[in-house]
Amino acid sequence: MIAIPDTATINEGDNIQLGLQATFGAGDNYASITWLPSLSLTCANCPAPLATPLNTTQYIISAVTDSGCTAIDTVLITVIPQHQLYIPNAFTPNGDGVNDYWKLLATRKYGSISVSRCLTDGVRKCLNPMI
Repeated sequence: MIAIPDTATINEGDNIQLGLQATFGAGDNYASITWLPSLSLTCANCPAPLATPLNTTQYIISAVTDSGCTAIDTVLITVIPQHQLYIPNAFTPNGDGVNDYWKLLATRKYGSISVSRCLTDGVRKCLNPMI
């Protein structure tokens, strides 16, 4: 099995079709397909997902055939930033390695920035801004 493309470069916000090419023995088919990380993919268990990564990402594909043969390959998608300032509206600090940190991304310097932490439990409460 070969992952397609092997490497590619896209602009931030664009997408790219991933895929795989395989040669099977007579009557052999895929029993399972898994793409990781799956966060920016249209599907994690199909042969040709559409990828829209925000950052440069290496995808790993693992495929198992009906006869139990396993193949693994990788695809590296390099993302060229297009934003001047990107502020994510959420993050998930649960230790899974995906969006664990809240990071502002900028392509130029800004004089200052102010951040407020707001909690919501039916009523919006904002704490003193942090600078």
